[in-house]
Amino acid sequence: VPLHSSGDLVHSPLGLHKDDGLVVGFVGDVTRAVQRNGFNAMAIHGDKSQQDRDYVLADFRSGRTNILVATDVAARGLDVDDVKFVINYDYPQSSEDYVHRIGRTGRSSKTGTSYTFFTPSNAKQASDLISVLQEAGQEVSARLYQLAEMARSGA
Repeated sequence: VPLHSSGDLVHSPLGLHKDDGLVVGFVGDVTRAVQRNGFNAMAIHGDKSQQDRDYVLADFRSGRTNILVATDVAARGLDVDDVKFVINYDYPQSSEDYVHRIGRTGRSSKTGTSYTFFTPSNAKQASDLISVLQEAGQEVSARLYQLAEMARSGA
């Protein structure tokens, strides 16, 4: 998906699911943009104190805040029931990190959905993502195959 403005990103999957349950979005720094667009969001990242992280997670777990904007600090070890959606605005550095991120949803035999914005700048990682998706029995888009071929050919 080509990246446009943060407003476009905020309104795509978030607009579809803002009232459907808990959502985790993995990003660098878009919390204010999400909030400016009327979403109830809080952030968690490595620069926050443990006390601040605990406060944010308590609000998220209780549903007082239903959108958690996070860096990879939340990719591993974040155990919150009922996360319905994970949104990766930035593709992670490795497929292993991708699997940990999307693993925040669909826990304990529940279903969940993840969205990932994957751009031509991520083409070098396309083959790895294809392998992960195939291994999980997920559909692989023709565009992702094109990006993998583009990376192989050096285009």
